[in-house]
Amino acid sequence: MTTDIGVDGWAQRIDAAKAARVAATAVEEQVVRDAREAGLSYSQIARALGTTNRQRAYAILARGTDGGEPVAPALTPVVYLRGAGNKPPVWQRVEGAMWARGWATEHDRTSAWHLARGGVPVVLCDFSTDMDRSRARGRWYGYDLYVVVGRVRAKYADEQDVCTVGELLPTQEVVRLRRAGAAWLDEQVTAGHQELDLPLISGGRSDRPSRRDQGRQVLDEQALARMVAEALA
Repeated sequence: MTTDIGVDGWAQRIDAAKAARVAATAVEEQVVRDAREAGLSYSQIARALGTTNRQRAYAILARGTDGGEPVAPALTPVVYLRGAGNKPPVWQRVEGAMWARGWATEHDRTSAWHLARGGVPVVLCDFSTDMDRSRARGRWYGYDLYVVVGRVRAKYADEQDVCTVGELLPTQEVVRLRRAGAAWLDEQVTAGHQELDLPLISGGRSDRPSRRDQGRQVLDEQALARMVAEALA
């Protein structure tokens, strides 16, 4: 007998089942590691897993196909999401589409920069609602929305700012010098600093993907995920 619990209800049950599967897999893999440490052979572990193929045991223990030394696992790609102007349900659909493909997500630019700097594959996925080509032309021609999706790399960008000498000094020092009559505190100088830059190295602008949902056009999160997959490929 099937109970009609609605779309949201089924989605919650699927999510709970997925979480239970992930937790059970983690327990299984930890037991396999403990068994290997206790002295069980790869063949014995494979038989306990219900197979004669030792590749599953090798994979759990992060070893090569011949059971050699452990190899570094691949870094999980991270999708740096930007979506100014979108309501929470849109964010949830987009983030869920990324998670379903095994990618982690990040909302903070500085964190995304450090991940990319550390060698993690990072893809920018900007689906903000204010990205409209028609506005860039200085006149209103109607909506021409786009998204930006592409692989990024972390680099330092040199920036130059014009400021006063006083703005470069600690407040207490400025107070002391002004009391001493240091008029040169107001002289303008050019000061350099480094910004954390995330330039695109693949991808770029694409038409904002949409689909029909209950008679209206909404952002197509699955098409957006496919764009991210292309950027990673």
